Amino acid sequence: MIRETLEKYVNSAGATIVFSRLQFQQQLSQPLRVGFQRVTGANFSVDHLLGANAAVDNEIITVRYDLINDSIVTTNQQVRDLRTVMRTSKTGKIWRIRDNSIREWAFARPTVVGDIRTVQTAKLGVALNFERFSDWFGAANDGLEATITTTPKTFTIINNGELAVELVIFRFRANGASGFTHSKLENLTNGLEFSTIRDAASANDEIRVDCGKRSVELSTDDGVSYANDFDAFSIGALQVSFMRLEPGANSMRYTDNGTPALDIEWAFNQVFP
Repeated sequence: MIRETLEKYVNSAGATIVFSRLQFQQQLSQPLRVGFQRVTGANFSVDHLLGANAAVDNEIITVRYDLINDSIVTTNQQVRDLRTVMRTSKTGKIWRIRDNSIREWAFARPTVVGDIRTVQTAKLGVALNFERFSDWFGAANDGLEATITTTPKTFTIINNGELAVELVIFRFRANGASGFTHSKLENLTNGLEFSTIRDAASANDEIRVDCGKRSVELSTDDGVSYANDFDAFSIGALQVSFMRLEPGANSMRYTDNGTPALDIEWAFNQVFP
């Protein structure tokens, strides 16, 4: 088996296409967004990126395999089911198996309903096309916590993926009245930071920062319900991301204007190219 084998596609409604291993083929092509410009009368082109890396564009994915059954009726029904899943899909997930056992997923969308090729009675060849528009995420979610009772407090977050992670959820969960006061969280590894002027009033108070969705919410009932609290939130100057975890060890520092008593929880998926 090759190192990375596509396994299945799951659409936004949860309907699944499992790619058959019969005559299975996959073709992946990921263009780079280069900065070439042709100049009239000059040889070659001008490279406007100069020393910068080219960004990656959506990956074009084609999956081919055969549908084989005892009855053409069964095969035709499988084709109709394929078309239904492809046509009713919004943003879905395509899954791959890496190194024979590790499952990872990425956001993807069908781009061609399906190229159907008749091989013989009750045997059809299908080709399904998708565009992948994210990196690959580890199927298992990494989630840990740090208990904060002093300020400033440093701790470490380990990112075992191969790429930086921006889709991180942080939860500041108070362990008592005034459990957090004007909180600030810094990543000393890359200089990113965010802060909030919200103060905890009881042990039921929680701030949830979803860096991927760019949302900040406050709960006063221990996470049963949340309300928007973005107005109390800020990020560092010139930042675009709320927070980013680099591959490997990230040295984090929490600062509080009071006497902190809280747990900081974080959750993310490892990211791979």
